[in-house]
Amino acid sequence: MIRTLRRTWNRLLGSFFGRRSEGDLADEIDSHIRMLAEEDIRRGLPPDEARRRARLQFGSVESTKESYRDQRGLPALDILAQDLRYAFRGIRKNPGFAAVAILSLAIGIGANTAIFSLVNAVLLQPLAYEDPQRLYAVREIHPQFAALGPIPVNPVHAREWANQCPSIEQVGLIRSAAVQVAAGGEPASIPGAQVPHNVFTLLGVAPILGRTFLAEEEREGNDRVVILSESLWRSRFKADPLLVGKPVLLDGESYQVIGIVPASFRLPYASGAEVFRPLVLSQAEQARLMGNFNYAAVIRVRRGVTAEQALAEINVVEARFKAGLKATLMPVHELVTGRARLGLLMLAAAVGAVLLIVCINLANLLLSRMASRSREAAIRTALGASRGRQFRQVLTESLLLAVSGGSRGILIAR
Repeated sequence: MIRTLRRTWNRLLGSFFGRRSEGDLADEIDSHIRMLAEEDIRRGLPPDEARRRARLQFGSVESTKESYRDQRGLPALDILAQDLRYAFRGIRKNPGFAAVAILSLAIGIGANTAIFSLVNAVLLQPLAYEDPQRLYAVREIHPQFAALGPIPVNPVHAREWANQCPSIEQVGLIRSAAVQVAAGGEPASIPGAQVPHNVFTLLGVAPILGRTFLAEEEREGNDRVVILSESLWRSRFKADPLLVGKPVLLDGESYQVIGIVPASFRLPYASGAEVFRPLVLSQAEQARLMGNFNYAAVIRVRRGVTAEQALAEINVVEARFKAGLKATLMPVHELVTGRARLGLLMLAAAVGAVLLIVCINLANLLLSRMASRSREAAIRTALGASRGRQFRQVLTESLLLAVSGGSRGILIAR
């Protein structure tokens, strides 16, 4: 085992550093041929005839060199190195062809990489929530607004679901509300949302700094606290860790920053929100059984509970309001990706077609280039190159173009 490893290591070193001994090998072969020639000269042969017979007696110089290289290094690695060197020379001799091929591949691969990254993040990867398969968006169906389909929910109804439906673990309300931010730069309108204290635990999101809301901060007068998104914290406040605990001016009033949530956090109904404030319901809203369908609702069902069970319990509660109300459930993943799914899939198909066209055009270019290299192939065949050897050479050139175009395509995608 040790001998095999040592022999393999020596051959590997020979493949990488054997070029230094090529000159010594050539000198040794020449010296051997001269010795054979001198021996014939001593026997009385003319010098020219002696050298000719010495070369014939020695045999093929190149075959001897190849045999030595095979014993000195790893043949497969040496052949690959030769193919790569030849491929580089071929590209340098045809810069126009190489530029067109590499640029075409870069555009096709770059576009597909960028779109697939987007499709993967939006459609294929699970949402950045804890157990997203247990999260559902709830909307209500009111007979008077049947033509509009499902509508947002009444906050009183949502409260009753939380109290009377054993299949539901938590209910969270969301109300979008843009905010005028005057701190950290020029005043600007920033997308925001008002949420209750349990929304962050419902979605399974923890702040990277500070804390989330408390239950007592949902009362008027105690609600002057705010949570910022990481993206806003970095872009507008230079990622200052000391910002937590400091006041900022929102809508002309002072709010204390209590936490920073990760940049990956997105509310199901207000995905662009970057400023989060406590949701405060007035006494009138808490007593209004009908109307006020202005809130988005998200529920988390208990483990082992199906969406059908939860919906049946919600509809039992809805029937108690005696207005013909019903509810609908939609997985949060479908809510988040539903609008973008069709557009992203169509865009992915379009850029996939572009890559297919690029590959077809590049194949035609390579075929036309091979036709012009028929003389070169004939010479290589006459020198002893097999079909497999020539195929490996063409494959190496194609792979070199593919790697060059692919690496530039990744840079374009970024």
